[in-house]
Amino acid sequence: MDDNSGSGMLAVREQWQLAVGRFLLSFGEVESVISSLIVDLPSERIFESVGFSRLSSRIRLVRQILSQRGLPDELVSRLDAVLAEVSSLSKDRNVVAHNPLYWSFFDSAGNAKVEINIFPFLKPEKRISLARLQTLGAMADSLSERIHILYGEVSDALAG
Repeated sequence: MDDNSGSGMLAVREQWQLAVGRFLLSFGEVESVISSLIVDLPSERIFESVGFSRLSSRIRLVRQILSQRGLPDELVSRLDAVLAEVSSLSKDRNVVAHNPLYWSFFDSAGNAKVEINIFPFLKPEKRISLARLQTLGAMADSLSERIHILYGEVSDALAG
């Protein structure tokens, strides 16, 4: 941040806002498809009882149902791989969704240094930088695209 007027800080803050929004919106799309799978896969209506459970529980349920529906093994394997990525990415999603943006103006030696991260206050080792957040957003975008395609393939296989 080169300027001392505060506009540099506002520009950096806006970058964070865009990156957080991109990541959370894309991850939300992924969660939406997982919920749709829970609605569409079983022969019974179970979404009402599990639709608001933890994401890890919903992923586990989708995996169990997929294994029992007679879908092509290759399709189940591809969807399972994407679900594994979702599960892994959910840890970062929770850090981003439930923690504030911290601005640090000094390093541990007391030297002036601006550092901005999102992290749980008591777990600074989980810090997420803007660059990492932008990477997470791209990963969530990719997951969203792939899981939507797979959802279409699963729907077609079940209908066909």
